Amino acid sequence: MRKFLKRSSSFRCPHLYKEVYIIEKRKTLALFGLLIYCLVIVSIITVTKTDSIYFSKQNSDDVKISLKPSYITVKKVSNSSVIENSEEEILPNITVEQEEKVASERTAGILVSRNKSNDRIIPKVTGSDTVISIIREVAVSAGCTEQETEMLLFIASKESSLRPDAVNLGGQCIGLFQLDSNKGSRAQRIDPYWNTTKAISYMRERYGSISDAYSFRLANNWY
Repeated sequence: MRKFLKRSSSFRCPHLYKEVYIIEKRKTLALFGLLIYCLVIVSIITVTKTDSIYFSKQNSDDVKISLKPSYITVKKVSNSSVIENSEEEILPNITVEQEEKVASERTAGILVSRNKSNDRIIPKVTGSDTVISIIREVAVSAGCTEQETEMLLFIASKESSLRPDAVNLGGQCIGLFQLDSNKGSRAQRIDPYWNTTKAISYMRERYGSISDAYSFRLANNWY
């Protein structure tokens, strides 16, 4: 090109020299633009290419494994057909884990409440199966939750050791929940059904809920 330009200049043709220069410049720019375009296309293809690994099993089914930074998802596609851009995240089954946890803690003698709004650990109560059944029956009839029922059992075990005829040293408080004389007659208070029903009403009226009464009993050793 330089030789040609020199020749052109030697012939003293400035117009021809200028035209040749413009043509060569345009060719150079066109080639440079084409190179940039090719590089952009290659980059787009590289970025959009999915990181998938395909391998075949003996049953002629295809398995797609999508690699991601935090986890690996495996998706099986039958009849050797692979669906692109489809994923299925494998999440832990929380319900099963909670059930297993509760089962293991029951074995250890501890009951864990599964109330989402107020998870609390309540010691498991042992004693007369008959009395425990009565308290559970009355609690269900009164609309108590499973957690509240366990709280009632705990309070009764601490107040009377689950004995319907229990009387305190002063002789004033009687029954499963040690109700005083203002709550009813002696005959009523030694009745486990009546005593439990009255105790539930008392806790709700004074503390607002059985849960609050249970918290007060833990903090003060009485309710």
